[in-house]
Amino acid sequence: MISKQFADAADAATSIVPPRFAIDPFGRQLLRSVSLLARGKLARVVGLEDVDAVASTDLGRRSEETLKLALLRAVKTMAARLLGGEEDPRPVLTQIIDLCDGPALAAGQAVSTFPGYQQAARLLLLGFNALDGNALVNVPSPPGTDDRYWSSWVRHRATTAPFVWPNHEEAIGRGFQNPGVSAVLVLPTGAGKTTLASMKIAAAIGQSARVLVLAPTHSLVEQLTADFSRIFPELDTTPSGDVGSASISVMTPERCLALLSFQPNSFEDVSLIVFDEAHLLSNESGTRRSMDAMLAVLMLTRLVPNADLLMLSAMLRNGSQLAGWIEEITGRPCLFFEPLWKPSRQARGVVMYQSSELDSALQAATTAHLAEDDRVGSRSATVRSVAQAELQLTPFGLFGLENNWLNETTADVTIQQMISGKVNIVGKLKGRRVLPTPSVNRVAVSIAHAAAMSGLKSIVFANVKSHTISMARDLRSILAVNATVSDADQELWDDLAVELGGLEHSLNAPGGGVVCHNGLMLRVERMLAERSFRRPDGAQIIVATPTLAQGMNLPADIAILASEKRAGMSRGREPLAAHELMNAAARAGRAGHVANGLVVLVSETVLTFEPESPLGADLIGRLKAILPIDDRSIELSDPLQSILDRLTTGMVEDPDVEYLLNRLRLENLPDSALSIGFVDRSLAGFQARHAGIEGAFAQQVQQLKSLLERRAEESPLDENLSVIAAQTGLTGELLRELETDLLAAPDWPQSISAWVALTFTWLAASERTRRQLFGGETGALAQAAGQSLAHELTREDLLRLESGVQAWISGDPLNAIELALGSDASGKNVNCLRARNLVTKAIPLSITFAVSVIALVAKGIDRELTPECELSLDCVVTGVREGFNSPALIAFAHLEGQRSLRVGSHLSLAEHPHLSALESRVSNLENLLALMQMYHTPS
Repeated sequence: MISKQFADAADAATSIVPPRFAIDPFGRQLLRSVSLLARGKLARVVGLEDVDAVASTDLGRRSEETLKLALLRAVKTMAARLLGGEEDPRPVLTQIIDLCDGPALAAGQAVSTFPGYQQAARLLLLGFNALDGNALVNVPSPPGTDDRYWSSWVRHRATTAPFVWPNHEEAIGRGFQNPGVSAVLVLPTGAGKTTLASMKIAAAIGQSARVLVLAPTHSLVEQLTADFSRIFPELDTTPSGDVGSASISVMTPERCLALLSFQPNSFEDVSLIVFDEAHLLSNESGTRRSMDAMLAVLMLTRLVPNADLLMLSAMLRNGSQLAGWIEEITGRPCLFFEPLWKPSRQARGVVMYQSSELDSALQAATTAHLAEDDRVGSRSATVRSVAQAELQLTPFGLFGLENNWLNETTADVTIQQMISGKVNIVGKLKGRRVLPTPSVNRVAVSIAHAAAMSGLKSIVFANVKSHTISMARDLRSILAVNATVSDADQELWDDLAVELGGLEHSLNAPGGGVVCHNGLMLRVERMLAERSFRRPDGAQIIVATPTLAQGMNLPADIAILASEKRAGMSRGREPLAAHELMNAAARAGRAGHVANGLVVLVSETVLTFEPESPLGADLIGRLKAILPIDDRSIELSDPLQSILDRLTTGMVEDPDVEYLLNRLRLENLPDSALSIGFVDRSLAGFQARHAGIEGAFAQQVQQLKSLLERRAEESPLDENLSVIAAQTGLTGELLRELETDLLAAPDWPQSISAWVALTFTWLAASERTRRQLFGGETGALAQAAGQSLAHELTREDLLRLESGVQAWISGDPLNAIELALGSDASGKNVNCLRARNLVTKAIPLSITFAVSVIALVAKGIDRELTPECELSLDCVVTGVREGFNSPALIAFAHLEGQRSLRVGSHLSLAEHPHLSALESRVSNLENLLALMQMYHTPS
């Protein structure tokens, strides 16, 4: 604490375990108070009870009891002061120091009668001076922020995050939190980006303003929503849906872009825009995804020009350039900070084997394989089981210490045996010789098992969703560890059983010591896995896909990376990007949880070494891949520049080029926030000007403008379809054809279910329509229909998918949806992977989009509608996305909030038939919600 290394202090304090039945109750309570203080649990320190003094005839013992009680009260006063209290503990500590002095010697030097207590008081005094200097409650209210709100907020926040870390001091000192100031913060993962962001948000809220937070994945949106709900409990924090009137809205950039097109006025009073994981603006994250993010930022700065921007990342190499661009487009200061210090440390290593042991094992396996071939009298195409049993190897790790806070560019290495036993790797045949395979999953499982047996928590990263399921299953079979289930979690498990049609269909089980986590899991399944892993008495191992690593706060003692490669877009394997490896590695060690972390890479290359011999270049290369100087591995490039470059080379028919052209359909419409002029304001334009190539850039922009004008002349659209083209990125030709079909239809659907049927009829009519709507992203649709990832959808597939969607909105559990998709939901299909692909991928990413296009075009047609048609049209997109087939269900679920899952909401509304009858009295969802509020009190 004295040196302001708060993470180390918290980690060390966990080792202070006062004996439960100590003879000395004063000392026990004092130890407890110091441990809690070091861990930042200030409210618990303040709440500790004083120990009653014990009447003792021994004067020395009574003196010690009095000093311990005085120290305890001083620690409690320290904690209260750090929570905003007024009493200063320093006079009390100084008094204790003075009281411990005995009579002076002849030389005038006092002799301490109680040197231990005196030293304790001196250390506490030094500790308090350090803590007080970095106390959050001492950060002054930013200019223009309500002083009473700021004081109240920092006191609340100090109960969980009481200290300002050393790497935050410069940003706070330069006033990044002040309204009117934007900032780019490049901090290593785990270095407190959320802490700084919450200060900036509090300053905005203290001005009665609203805040928009953008996060790249739905899981991160959910986490940030939960985090900010705890940090700002008095506010309404909404995830991913509409901006509405919430003080803090958290959503993906894609959702933000859609709302900017549909409801631009809802952003008018936003005064702060926070972009978490801002490196995903770069083209490296995928052109379409990064383009949507960049368009959202450009539109926001046009719609709310006075809003501050806070860009957060651990990966950016050119953060200063991003800050310069923001300063230019906002016309206000944008501060840049990139302190490399982080409060935790990591040792990172790669798995390898002793070459002599590997050679011996391979020779023994080859001999055993050939002997078995001879005994059986035939050649096996695969390694015989008796030969496989010979491939037992001792895994070692080549480790380097990740120590960028020391500003070093090299790291010492050490070789350590990974586990006490051996791992059985898998062999393969080449001719008649047995060769090794990397067996990354087997090795990762063995290391995770050994770590769990040592009491360490592990995150194992696998690059294939199905591997997370099988690896978790393998670990459960060898690890006899159970996790406690809280009462709140048990309620969620009960709800999940209803949603799935039985817990046998879940990818995890209540009380499991090992959990998996991947994108095929329902939101509540992921939540239960995360909550179990976070608890000290919860799951010991979580096996996850790398998506979990994108900003998710699940700290572990050890992160095990099962491979540095994944399946490529074409045949073969491709390496993971540096930032993906860094993201995964960063899960090991986290301030406030685990100050020291271990990262282990199990490479897809079988790495070997020999003691006393120089290490091979391949081995050193793998180590350097996970042990860079720092996390900054992404050079931010504008995806718009990639589109302009494609245009220059004549790639006019490129899908991404077409997408941008359709987005720019609003160019000729009045009051458009998205027009050709935004390209000049783009990061690409800024970079061109600073590189001295603005002339070439201007030519590219002119080429884009000419192409837009030519498209407008060749394929003119009315205002409504132009807006829809800009909102969706679809071609005018497709939208006109859909409009023509709707105009020709004698009757329009009168229910959500009927609109779904119409959508699938439209999709089945034309492969070109499906290609334009979904591009190359049909893998989840194909897998939901029971086909391979690259399968081209057929009419039969679409019929099967329609059955699944109808079951989804009808409130059927997951196992019934699996049946509707043509699977039996038992045996090898018990996990309902078709249904999971449908509800977690196909519906939210593809089918909801198709439904929304029909709804947008239909709403723009001037046609007299029945109340049933108008209400169902208003609700169909929400109904498909959330799994409801009636407007009453949507309204009911909205009022109930998170109290029930989808199936539970269907069952609950069935008990209130009078609420369903309210549909006949209104023609839009807004009025239905208002009416239902009059008749229903949420349970």
